[in-house]
Amino acid sequence: MARVAVVLLGVLAAALAASLPTTKVVNPYQIIRRGVPPPPTEFGAAKAHNTMWYTQKLDHFDALNTDTWQQRYFISTATYVPGSPIFLYLAGEWEASAGEVEFTFVGELAAAHNGFTIDLEHRYYGQSRPVPDTSSDNLKYLSVDQALEDAATFALDMKASLGLDGPWIVVGGSYSANMAAWARARYPHIFFAAYASSAPILAQLDFPEYMEVVNEALLATDPACPAVIQQSTDELDVLIANGDVAQITQLFNLYTPIDLANENDVMNLRSYVSYVFAGEVQYARGDNLAQICQTLIAGQSTPLETVAQLFRDYFGGFQVDIVAANMFEYYRTNIAFSDDITRQWVYQTATEFGYYQSLSSPDQPFGQNVPLSFSILFNTEVFGPQFTQDVSQAGVDRTNLEYGGLNPDVTRVLYTHGSLDPWHALGRETDLSPESPVILIAGHSHCRDIGSPSSTDSADLINARNRVIQIIGDWLAAAKK
Repeated sequence: MARVAVVLLGVLAAALAASLPTTKVVNPYQIIRRGVPPPPTEFGAAKAHNTMWYTQKLDHFDALNTDTWQQRYFISTATYVPGSPIFLYLAGEWEASAGEVEFTFVGELAAAHNGFTIDLEHRYYGQSRPVPDTSSDNLKYLSVDQALEDAATFALDMKASLGLDGPWIVVGGSYSANMAAWARARYPHIFFAAYASSAPILAQLDFPEYMEVVNEALLATDPACPAVIQQSTDELDVLIANGDVAQITQLFNLYTPIDLANENDVMNLRSYVSYVFAGEVQYARGDNLAQICQTLIAGQSTPLETVAQLFRDYFGGFQVDIVAANMFEYYRTNIAFSDDITRQWVYQTATEFGYYQSLSSPDQPFGQNVPLSFSILFNTEVFGPQFTQDVSQAGVDRTNLEYGGLNPDVTRVLYTHGSLDPWHALGRETDLSPESPVILIAGHSHCRDIGSPSSTDSADLINARNRVIQIIGDWLAAAKK
């Protein structure tokens, strides 16, 4: 039977089940995306965009390095009136597509202001590949600093070559929302304003608060829901203590019998279980959380059997490989560019952001048995022993020093967050100033406002999007006076 293993080291969180392959020819290690969800497939192929390539510098900070590479971008003039704003959407740790602007709120926002739209793919992701592979030496050019210089250089060139002399507004979601806010702060002479959806602007090495928000979202859905998960965690603890390999392996449909003497494999399993629920919360849509809680409360014969059934359903019947050594070996040796961008993103977290969602807080139902050290172990095993906790902490400290953490000195940056989004715990929740407001959207999660509008959108979501259009419109109008 085909097997699937998913890295669940705290940098990853999104629904995977719908994208699992149906054949035995599979990439055995699939990342759970934490970026912006792609537009629904029913929207079809984008038509208004043109795919373009831009010759970009490899290293913006070394004048002696003249190497270049081709960066992909998409443009649309469908709603553009000359002199109107240019909306530069920065893709993050995913493959960019024309549809993520055309069929989302970004396109509606641009249309509301007669805007020109550009979707710029991030270096090292998608088809924007500045180096032959993702070997550790080649990853040295992957950083948010380089990516921001990409955006600034690109914008200046487009202004000159295409005559795009209207105000430039930079937009992003999730990690790229950080980039949008930071681009406005670093290059105020280039970017007039920024719209940052679900931006975790505080870099933080250990992020146990993520699972606390997951718990809060489930509590808000049904107060009895997390208690069932906690009971299942207690049952699993007993099975582990009793050495019941066969039952654990069967319950979770593991590819090989779990080695209970290997604490890394046990931690990997615990992480997998927690992220089944974390992914559902991070990308909560419609009544998915209510359905999960109803299933948990209705229950099987025991809470653990109920949780295990949800786990098996989540992975579509595929067996799951939770052997940590296999995971480390795969990402250490597979350095070719592919659809799986785990190596690139974990490198960024190890050197710049942290964001490791440990299971260490008592205020969540998944146990306190997966510490930060498990994420650091991934870094050292995959990238080398020099990638220590101290190195990662230094990178986190440098990011906050450079960009201001939760208190950046910015104007005309609009932040939005969903109340259910676990990432809002690292974002601004109150206005920085009258010119840097925050919109909190009740009952919604990660990047929902920037995603595809729907006829079933709530009044809170619709109002939030209208406020985004109005605030940006007010800034544009004020600039004309």
